[in-house]
Amino acid sequence: MSFLLFISYALSGSNGLDGSLPSEIGQCTKLTALLLVDSTLDRSIPSEIGQYTELTYLHLFSNSFDGSIPSEIGALKKLEYLNMASNSVTGTIPETQCDQSVKLDVDSNIECCWC
Repeated sequence: MSFLLFISYALSGSNGLDGSLPSEIGQCTKLTALLLVDSTLDRSIPSEIGQYTELTYLHLFSNSFDGSIPSEIGALKKLEYLNMASNSVTGTIPETQCDQSVKLDVDSNIECCWC
């Protein structure tokens, strides 16, 4: 799967994707935007998401993700937009995001460290 190293933008919406995100998705280290919306992706958000050091846009709206927000999201220093609304994810956005001007779109079951 070495081709994953060169993907910089991933978009998928309303296409019937289901199941969990594979941990191999963390190999996309050049990824700047990940949009996985309006599908039936479930289980927890993989901790490998913290390996996307170039990620600026993370849009996981309207899936079936559950579990806690992975603390590894705190490693996304370039993140500008985070949308986890319409999922069953719970927890707190990591404190390392507090200093950033990250635009959030989350449900009431997610706490923000600066709220």
